[in-house]
Amino acid sequence: MNVLGKRSIAGFLVVLLGAALALGMGSRPEAPNALDVISVAADPSAYKGDIKVRGVVADTSSADSTFRLIDIREYKACGVVTCASKFVPVRYAGTPPKVREELVVTGEMVSSPKGYVLQGKELQRLGQ
Repeated sequence: MNVLGKRSIAGFLVVLLGAALALGMGSRPEAPNALDVISVAADPSAYKGDIKVRGVVADTSSADSTFRLIDIREYKACGVVTCASKFVPVRYAGTPPKVREELVVTGEMVSSPKGYVLQGKELQRLGQ
């Protein structure tokens, strides 16, 4: 293969890689410094002050303004919200999110009669 052919292939690969990165990075907002659900659920008392937790809504309860957040990796692996082994309960006074909605919840882990709950202060909706 001549030099011109090698340059054309290299140029094509660079354009292809750039397009793939642009599409992947533009598809969903980033969640910098967000913790995963599995880490928080493993030891909720270890987290003091405001934290950010990224996950998927498994279910909601309007009666007590709560919802359960499951790990995004578990959700993607099985495709349903009922297969997750760990979850973080969230209490949030605002408009409740939808089941299967991907979120970053900012709040503080607080003790409750049923264990720890993330007292949500802000929801960042990331899409599905």
